[in-house]
Amino acid sequence: MSSYCRKELFREQLVLKGLHLANISKSLVNILPVGFSFQEYLDAFKVYYPYTWEDICSYCRIRKNNYRRRTQKHLRTIPFLTPQEFLKLHAKIKRTNNQTLSGKELSDFKFKLTTKAANTMKERSRKLADNLVYVQEVCPSYVKLLIKAYFDIRKRDTLNINARYLILMEAAQFKCRETIEFLEKVNACDKNHDLRLIAFKSLQRMGEHPWLARGRKGKRKESMIKPIDIKTNPTELLNLLYDNQEMLYQKFDIFLSHSSFDTKELLRLKCHLNSLGKVVYIDWMNDRIMLNRKYQNDDTWPALELRMNQSDVLLYVLTDNAIRSPYTEREVKYFKKQNKKVYIYQPNSISMEVPIYLKDCEYCQLNNNKPIL
Repeated sequence: MSSYCRKELFREQLVLKGLHLANISKSLVNILPVGFSFQEYLDAFKVYYPYTWEDICSYCRIRKNNYRRRTQKHLRTIPFLTPQEFLKLHAKIKRTNNQTLSGKELSDFKFKLTTKAANTMKERSRKLADNLVYVQEVCPSYVKLLIKAYFDIRKRDTLNINARYLILMEAAQFKCRETIEFLEKVNACDKNHDLRLIAFKSLQRMGEHPWLARGRKGKRKESMIKPIDIKTNPTELLNLLYDNQEMLYQKFDIFLSHSSFDTKELLRLKCHLNSLGKVVYIDWMNDRIMLNRKYQNDDTWPALELRMNQSDVLLYVLTDNAIRSPYTEREVKYFKKQNKKVYIYQPNSISMEVPIYLKDCEYCQLNNNKPIL
């Protein structure tokens, strides 16, 4: 048996151990009638253990993508199973001597299972929503160019870890099929541990269930052990963007001028704009490390200017907090100086007077919960 097959079988055993399918089958046998079919078992499984079914679907999807990728390269692989086939093979269903409950016991047991399922799914949804704060569910047109640039650099200049890191962080901002497959590929195939770890954590933030690939055995090359040595500050971001702008292809449809105190409203607006296919720039989301408030210095504003140059229009989120912000006025005036459009979106009533620098700007409203720009 090849090392690849042994690795995949070992992973499958770990997955099965975490699913606890034998215990689930014992519980479902108490609910299902005597002589139940697999379809009845499957339907009950989805109702009372939706979180386990979600894990099975995720694992099977990963196996399917892995099979497709390796087949295209004519590498040795293992056939994948559908979630239904996987469950049927490993569920260990015992249809004989099942002790079915009746009356109040049955209803209480079902209520207990449904309550646990609802609470678990609610907690998963909450964690996913927290993780997706820094991710946009949209696919920019330049994502494929970013991915191509990453592998070109890896082939041409393997020691340029910082440039690959920059591309990886840029692509990881967007949750779409292309970026998920890219991150899975980096996590599985890249020889540099720091880059694999970033891809792994990015996939986790997107709600995926990746495996963190182990380090390679044998003699280690410098490209495998060289760390990411980028300092977290606006100056470093500015230098990196200038040095690598020909390969980043960055472009934002909308630059949000806002106050970070209006987080809840900004997240809601970001989701609406993403649903329209708009790529949004929010400094503490897109550059959450380099433009972190505690790292601000004299290059913070030049870094924001560069991001504004990459943006088509500015959307000013008009709140009392935004009016008090020291940056919003400068951002609006900079856009006007560049002869770019500035729009105003007012989510709620304000107590302060609308600033003079916004007097000639056009307001946009929410029609059917979608902002029109």
